[in-house]
Amino acid sequence: MCNERNLIIFEQVSISSSNRSDMILFPFDLAIKFDRILSVIGVSGSGKTTFLKLVMNLLRPESGWITEGKIKKMPGLRIGWIAQNPSLQLFKNFVFEEFYPLTRKESENCLSKFGLDYLAAKRCCELSQGEKTLIVFAVAMSRNINLLVMDEVMVNLSASRRDNLKMWLKNFVSAGGSVISVEHTTDMAEISDDIIYIDQGRVQPVSGEVARSILAVDFSGLPLQKDTTTCNSECLNISGLSDTGIVSSALNPLELSIKKGEFIGLKGDNGTGKTTLLNIIAGLIKPGRGRITCNGKKLNGLKSRLGKMSFVSHEPLNQLFAATVSDEFDFTRCAFDGGAVKLLKDFNLETLSDRGIYTLSYGEQQRLVLSVNIVSPADILLLDEPTYGMDKQNMRVLIETLLSEKKKGRTIIMASHDESLLNHLADRIISI
Repeated sequence: MCNERNLIIFEQVSISSSNRSDMILFPFDLAIKFDRILSVIGVSGSGKTTFLKLVMNLLRPESGWITEGKIKKMPGLRIGWIAQNPSLQLFKNFVFEEFYPLTRKESENCLSKFGLDYLAAKRCCELSQGEKTLIVFAVAMSRNINLLVMDEVMVNLSASRRDNLKMWLKNFVSAGGSVISVEHTTDMAEISDDIIYIDQGRVQPVSGEVARSILAVDFSGLPLQKDTTTCNSECLNISGLSDTGIVSSALNPLELSIKKGEFIGLKGDNGTGKTTLLNIIAGLIKPGRGRITCNGKKLNGLKSRLGKMSFVSHEPLNQLFAATVSDEFDFTRCAFDGGAVKLLKDFNLETLSDRGIYTLSYGEQQRLVLSVNIVSPADILLLDEPTYGMDKQNMRVLIETLLSEKKKGRTIIMASHDESLLNHLADRIISI
């Protein structure tokens, strides 16, 4: 049984596939303690999310998982969870209904503790990805939990929201709670009491200094190409655009001229309308007002955009339709040729070409969607938080690839909360 200072104790615990041919995590010992923040780091696909599922007892033998060793949990342990995709954790129509069985007033009180009560009456489907993350967090906090498990949530949040969340987590730990967090950025490592690194199935403790060296992206060694001299002709024009999903457009309709080969960055707080704008440009949402032209021709609906635009959303499973990695290229009519193979190799997906889509990690799915869209013939590439689930090495590959595409004359519009990334890549940054 756990002692009074431990929530969970792992003794020589290992995880493998049903035929034992694929060892995911080799035997390890670990104690999850009270009043602590534990960061879990490692490259994409190393088993971090699998470790979190182990903590939450979600690796069922009937699903093909074999778990060996001893796991001792504190009696009455209550766990809250924020998944990589918070949309999968919202089931009701309105935000306040997610707090059931609490009344609407009680739900608003819970939200007000985090300055989120203004979202109580909004429909869950209308929230931004960052707002969904914060709502799932607030719901978890209302459940009187001992342990909060978070799987790559910081990428969804603006800088100010990340600071707020870190403050709330510190308060939760000060009150006796514990946190386990998986991240590819340094945000959580900076405030963690303990850090473990998962490398090729081996779980090992590391210091904060080592963690920073593993996580931090050094832009100084990456190519920089802010050269708009080749951007001499207009590719996209947005005129008088306003929509209820773009907060600032109510008073100031958007006017934007984008040239061929230009790299545009979109930044803004959660819920301001970055994703909405990308969806409007892609033709997935009809704007309240305004006009969009491409190469001088007005765009009307999806058909007018066919072959001209390629869109990568922040929910990769919504854009994957085939059975395997290589089949995805055929499904989207993108040739699985030398360019595709090279990109898969660069993104560490080459050995996964015959793997089923649903066996990939979230980060691997995201890189697959990026690969398919990058090799497409579209002149305009729309990216919504494309670094989701990316470790440092894959981030470097993405930067080099996007700059290479820009050099070829491709127009890129990217929304991101990573301002250092936007500052490195974008010719212009538009605040939404």
